[in-house]
Amino acid sequence: MSLIQVLLLMKSTLISYSKQRKLLNKLLQALKQTQQDPTFFSELGAAIGGGAADAVESVGGFAELTGDTLKTGINQLFGRPIDETQNPFDENYEAGDASWLDIPDSWYPRTKLAWVKLPEDSLSLVS
Repeated sequence: MSLIQVLLLMKSTLISYSKQRKLLNKLLQALKQTQQDPTFFSELGAAIGGGAADAVESVGGFAELTGDTLKTGINQLFGRPIDETQNPFDENYEAGDASWLDIPDSWYPRTKLAWVKLPEDSLSLVS
């Protein structure tokens, strides 16, 4: 390969690299724009999904508290020892340790607008 061919190849590679870089920058800007500007429907979907996830976790928390309360009552009734971390009436009670219906935070759809938090929180309270 001659020096001229190498220079031509380098030139075409640089031009190609420059075009690719410009295209990549345009794509990144478009992606940032879509992430920064939430639509009404994307926020509505996130609010419904987040509210439903909160509702599921609330049901799990209620079930755990009910189970711990019943377990404490039955153990007291029959004179069995009571684990203070499982007794809701004890100061050492550990709420949420069973993780019943616990949804990881990374699975939650996040809303970007503050006004959407109200319907999301309301949905979790309704259920």
